[in-house]
Amino acid sequence: MCIFCAAIPITAAIGARVQTQQRHQTEEAKATGQPAKQRTLSAGQITGIVVAGLAVGSVIYHTHFSIPI
Repeated sequence: MCIFCAAIPITAAIGARVQTQQRHQTEEAKATGQPAKQRTLSAGQITGIVVAGLAVGSVIYHTHFSIPI
């Protein structure tokens, strides 16, 4: 398995965990009456961008640099 193909599920898992942590922090802030932390991009959006980049890298790698057998 190439590095791009291996990194996609790992990135998705880490992104899901971080997104869950952000959601819990926001819920805790609302429960205590504090303002929620404003984020330009959420962890889910960043994860989506990184996974899309890895998918593009994988397609380029597999179409241009693979050795046919």
